[in-house]
Amino acid sequence: MIKRFFAWLKSIYLHPAEQAESQPKENTVKLALVSIITSMLANGAAANTVQITLSDNADTIQPGAVVSFTADNGATVTPTSALTDANGQITASLVSSTVGASTLTATAADGTTASIQVYFVAVPAPVIDVFKEKPLEDDEDEADADEAELRIEDVRAIFVKLEHPVIEVWDEVVALAKKYL
Repeated sequence: MIKRFFAWLKSIYLHPAEQAESQPKENTVKLALVSIITSMLANGAAANTVQITLSDNADTIQPGAVVSFTADNGATVTPTSALTDANGQITASLVSSTVGASTLTATAADGTTASIQVYFVAVPAPVIDVFKEKPLEDDEDEADADEAELRIEDVRAIFVKLEHPVIEVWDEVVALAKKYL
């Protein structure tokens, strides 16, 4: 009886499993975006650079895959579409004349998307040289120099009266005033 019981248990638990049909797994694409150069001038010429890497769900690189690019906030992206290189990578450049953040969106052939923000900063104002050395050449210039000397003495008297700390560097101030006035 015990033998029959073990035979019955064996028939329940130790029979071969039915063969299941194996279906190939769908290859999922992953896009990784890295900003190489960002915060460039918004002058329409300086480019922010982004590197895009395409791999599958097993982190295997995908060379020769098509990736397309779009950008917002008035930025222009180059290239708009390209094939990944042997390392599964593409480098895209963005230029803009608009200050602020621009979003680059990369789209793989299967519709997978990834985005990254890059920044464009304001173009600095041109530097203007305010002081230009003026050589003394004639009597009018000497009269102007005498007038400037009187103004310097007036300023010195005011600083002395106020006991202002600028009086400590007075010789340097006078030398600069004589040079540029």
